[in-house]
Amino acid sequence: RGKGCPSPVLGVVEVKKCAGDATWSQIFSQGVAQCFIQLLVLRALEDAPTKGANTSSIKAAADPPLLGLVTDGRRWVHLELHRGHVAISPVLDLAMGEEQIRGLIHFLEVHLRGLVAREALSKSKTG
Repeated sequence: RGKGCPSPVLGVVEVKKCAGDATWSQIFSQGVAQCFIQLLVLRALEDAPTKGANTSSIKAAADPPLLGLVTDGRRWVHLELHRGHVAISPVLDLAMGEEQIRGLIHFLEVHLRGLVAREALSKSKTG
């Protein structure tokens, strides 16, 4: 979706290395901030007018959100950058049990299915 990008950009994955349990929350806080900034940059690139494009069009509020994941492999935080707000999940700690794993899988499943559906719709309109 971005300038010169033939396929849609889904989002950002920020991987952190957390050596000990004592410092993981500070490292994750930094990771969430870094991921958010990267999502803002992606959104700005998406919104940048391309050569010869109509710059007066306003982006629809219904545009799909950009997604962000911050992880150290054990813990996961997901972000959704919408046009008017950002949503940030609580930390999912996969070491805390099956329910945490189900939460992560559900998030990924919902958003990846949405992406596939939008791609299929886009191809049917252009194809």
